[in-house]
Amino acid sequence: KLGVSYRWQWPKKSIGNVTLAGLKEGMPMMVNDLMYSLMLFLLNGLVGMYMGEQGLFHWAVCVQLLMIVLFVVDVAEGAVLSIGSMLIGERDSKGFSMLVFRLVITIVVVVSAVMLVVCCFPNKVAVLFSDDMAVSAQWPLAVRAFSLMLVPHALSVFLRSFFQVLERHWMGMLFSFLQVLAMVTGLWAFFSWVPSSAWWSFPISAFLLLAVQVVFICFIWRKHCSRRLLPVEEDDECQVLELSVEYGIRPVS
Repeated sequence: KLGVSYRWQWPKKSIGNVTLAGLKEGMPMMVNDLMYSLMLFLLNGLVGMYMGEQGLFHWAVCVQLLMIVLFVVDVAEGAVLSIGSMLIGERDSKGFSMLVFRLVITIVVVVSAVMLVVCCFPNKVAVLFSDDMAVSAQWPLAVRAFSLMLVPHALSVFLRSFFQVLERHWMGMLFSFLQVLAMVTGLWAFFSWVPSSAWWSFPISAFLLLAVQVVFICFIWRKHCSRRLLPVEEDDECQVLELSVEYGIRPVS
């Protein structure tokens, strides 16, 4: 006779700790979304102030391109937060590295395809978002310069989930703030000194931010992997348990 049963236990005093732990885990992602919305709002204001209506049309199409890229990034982030968290919990550093590497390659390939389409057919891309507005002569150069930021920007947004999985929440929020600072400051600086090349501020800021982010990630991963993520030895009886259960039909007595 087995005395095993499942019963609901009210957490009582620990419910506050559970709630705070949930808020701690979800806060970085919420801050990331807020910072990204703030970045788009500030960039929209700068473009409208310095470029007027024509510039806002260009910017509106560029935002639509960003939304397409973010759709790809969201899928990759979901894989890291779900599968990656499980691998980290199992102390599988090699598996986590392989997962991140393959997702990075997937993002680069897909976003590069979008970038090539934009660079080869800028006018047709503009027509997709406007039926009656004539495309200006400056549009092809502007959107081609902007498209160069899509790959580094997508990787920068994706790698924030790396900090989330490794429980470096403050660093993920820090890079969300730095993204706003880099993009807005870069565009304002170009408008102030070289307004004719303002669209080039987007790829330059994106590449600089990604470079800094990769340096931090390499440092954290080396430290984290050496101290916490150790591959499980197959011959370690304390960590590996092999069970074999024979299936069969037992007679009912």
